[in-house]
Amino acid sequence: MKIGLIENKNEWNDAVLSLGGTLYHSWEWGQTRAHVGWHPWRVMVQEGDTPRAAAQIFERRVPLARSSLLYAACGLAGNDSNPEIVNTLAEWMRRFAAERSAILLRIQTRFDDREAARKSLLCSAGFRPLEDQWSLWNPPRANMVIDISGTEEQLLKKMRKKHQEHIKRAPRSGLKITATDGIDELRVFYGLLLKSSERQGFAVRDFDYFLQIREQLLTAGRGSLFLALMEEHAVAGILCARFGSTCHFLYGGFDWQTRQVHANEALHWDAIRWARNLGCVSYDMLGAGTFYPPAEGNPGYGLYNFKEGLGADLIYSAGYLDLVSKPVRYSALRFVERHTGWVNAARKVRSAMRRLSNAPNASRNTPDGKSKRFAIMRSLRIRIKRGGFWRATRDAAGTLLPSTFQVWSLTIEKVRGEAPARDGVKLLCGAEATSVLKKFRTHATALPVEFYRDEIDNIQTCFFACIGNRPAAIAWAYDHAKPAHFLRMRPGDAEIRSVYSLAEFRGRGLAKTVIAAACHSLFREGFQNIYAVIHFRNEASLRAFRSVGFTKVAELSRPPLFGPRYLTAEQRVESWLDAIARGFRF
Repeated sequence: MKIGLIENKNEWNDAVLSLGGTLYHSWEWGQTRAHVGWHPWRVMVQEGDTPRAAAQIFERRVPLARSSLLYAACGLAGNDSNPEIVNTLAEWMRRFAAERSAILLRIQTRFDDREAARKSLLCSAGFRPLEDQWSLWNPPRANMVIDISGTEEQLLKKMRKKHQEHIKRAPRSGLKITATDGIDELRVFYGLLLKSSERQGFAVRDFDYFLQIREQLLTAGRGSLFLALMEEHAVAGILCARFGSTCHFLYGGFDWQTRQVHANEALHWDAIRWARNLGCVSYDMLGAGTFYPPAEGNPGYGLYNFKEGLGADLIYSAGYLDLVSKPVRYSALRFVERHTGWVNAARKVRSAMRRLSNAPNASRNTPDGKSKRFAIMRSLRIRIKRGGFWRATRDAAGTLLPSTFQVWSLTIEKVRGEAPARDGVKLLCGAEATSVLKKFRTHATALPVEFYRDEIDNIQTCFFACIGNRPAAIAWAYDHAKPAHFLRMRPGDAEIRSVYSLAEFRGRGLAKTVIAAACHSLFREGFQNIYAVIHFRNEASLRAFRSVGFTKVAELSRPPLFGPRYLTAEQRVESWLDAIARGFRF
């Protein structure tokens, strides 16, 4: 019996399907989770060439603790009641957790809580059972599933009469259900999801995450978006994906103002019919939304009641089992998991920021000052997502402290020759570079925020060096129309910002390479002057810009977020009085 990591998509999916795995074991789900910072490790137990068990383990780094979190989504696919397989895999997981400096490796089981023997086997292998009904970063134990293997008539009879009536009445009331995988329709759905988030107070991921779901699942034929239209206006929508014989309901949103249409029942019925046509026998509706056992009056009971009315059965799994690697840090983690009030509050704040920053046409149809506020909120939200809460907090605090920055300038007459090509280094420029960078980011989940300036500042011009299939260094170009904290540029001016080389590639002159490439590209496009603002202690950046031909033209002593700017048209630093007056206009 051998255990190893699988790197081939088809090999993995075929094995997982043969072992009865779920969507959460699939390759596509692993890629989707990688987009939000959870790196997938796909582990398989084989006897000869025959798969016996598999687990998709997700890893997220915790920089503050210098550790990581590991969890196996939906537990083991395959034979998790065989002592030899379970003990062998548990020992491998123990070593793997130690290698990854993990605090724990958590298995989220999918078998029923009444199956004591299977749970006991995992405990005997070293896993600690938890009594929690849900956690901050795992799906809940109480799940709602509809058996859709019968006839449509039988399925309707299992539903509550009220739900049946709403489904039958939908076509007569003018409600139209459409299935799609289009981007425009996905944006409409996202707007509905944000409305539901605002009313119900739950967190919503950013739109890029849903684009990733579309790319991995919808366009690949593994899912569909269902929209309910009333007079060509979307009033509700649900997002579903299928894997094997199960269709999974993933997300849903609706417009509360049109609740009397009862579009949700019709949407789920169409999704069930779609799934049945593709050979599915189960419709997984996710969590019950309330405590187990459900009791009227408990928070979330209405969601459970709705799903039960559609004929869903409640399945209460054996829950979470932890393989602990770092006991002290594990105790701290468990304390955080038991006291989630501050986390829930932070999620609500983040969702409110997301609703504001994703408001339709926010940056185009509002006064200039309000547009800047939306840009700042979007920047803060993405910084938290990409760099982590603590780094974003530290950086935000740093923008309020005064420091000294130098303004450097380069004209077309002073630019030096392009940096020579380096062996093994591929240089990409402009829109092509941004497109390739986005593909890199789906696999490289721990990149610093400098590699996400397109999301933060809504720009598409970067200069990107890669070595092999790995990102190495980057620089971004801004024109006079983009937001700038230190400069007020005129048409024909550009600024190079966020130059960054990854630590493992430093010392190779890659920063100079991307800066030189950026300058020559910008001059070819017709720009006359290129600027850079550098912290006075950043010797590496000062050296790199100086080597390309930049010269110092001014010095600013001010906090990064506000204060006098350098006026490129007048080649002078504005006064504090002018800066304060501009701040009031903001």
